[in-house]
Amino acid sequence: MSQSEVILLQNIRKLGSIGDVVKVKSGFARNFLIPNEKAMRATNENKKLVAEQKEELEKQNADAKKVAEKLGAKLSGVSVNVIRQAADDGRLYGSVNVRDIATALVEAGKDVTYKQVTLNDPIKYTGLYEARVELHSEVEKIITVNVARTETEAKEQLETGKSVAQENAKKQAQEKADANEAKADQQAEDAA
Repeated sequence: MSQSEVILLQNIRKLGSIGDVVKVKSGFARNFLIPNEKAMRATNENKKLVAEQKEELEKQNADAKKVAEKLGAKLSGVSVNVIRQAADDGRLYGSVNVRDIATALVEAGKDVTYKQVTLNDPIKYTGLYEARVELHSEVEKIITVNVARTETEAKEQLETGKSVAQENAKKQAQEKADANEAKADQQAEDAA
């Protein structure tokens, strides 16, 4: 795989600080870092330019971080409800993704875009989940995503910390298993 050398214009976690020259995959540089103005190609001219502007870039980064920290304070302890249709066992008809979570945050009055929200996997069952909101390369908040079939169910899930639909499905499965066991015991007694 081809690599590109870039100069970082922002502090980027696990990559480097402002002004660092780093090697990254060409596609990452071309498709993400450069278009989002997080880096520029590491030419001699650009290295001189960044060296001259490093103080200004660090000041801009510090200002952006302060703004992100203020927004992050508003996101601390936030929980959003996402209401979806689901089967009796809690399996969603579809899934909940970062756009759905960002929309719920905006509806709750939070200034967040879907690009700032990160999920490990799409949500496919009702229940409580965690999502990361990256407000700045150095400011990240964890929010709770409450996926439920109704507002009442969402409230109950927040109180108990468990998926109502999944708990009901487990209870029904246990009752069925108990009934089958009782039936088997009765048949054994009848046979004896």
